[in-house]
Amino acid sequence: GKLRVAELVSYLDVPLTGSRAILPGSLTLNAYPNPFNASVSLQVQLKNRQTVRLAIFDLLGREVAVIYEGMLGPGTERFTWQAEGMSSGIYWATLESDLDQTAKKVVVLK
Repeated sequence: GKLRVAELVSYLDVPLTGSRAILPGSLTLNAYPNPFNASVSLQVQLKNRQTVRLAIFDLLGREVAVIYEGMLGPGTERFTWQAEGMSSGIYWATLESDLDQTAKKVVVLK
């Protein structure tokens, strides 16, 4: 018979992104205050040591800032995004690793 990858993945409840399997829950991202004026604190929590990339994107999908790129964890780390020079509006803080990815909507109010 034929192997149907989509059915196998849905059976295992492991979503696919591109060509890599994502293991949900290996990292989390929180932002406060949100909405914010000048800066926002981004809290990253990792269950295990991983290489991560924390970046900010606008609504058109353009990367406007890279906050951190490198090895972290396990545990909690805090970073700050200084939104000086950015327009008021909605942005996405994204956190990616080899095992997981997550995003948090952040709102700049000036």
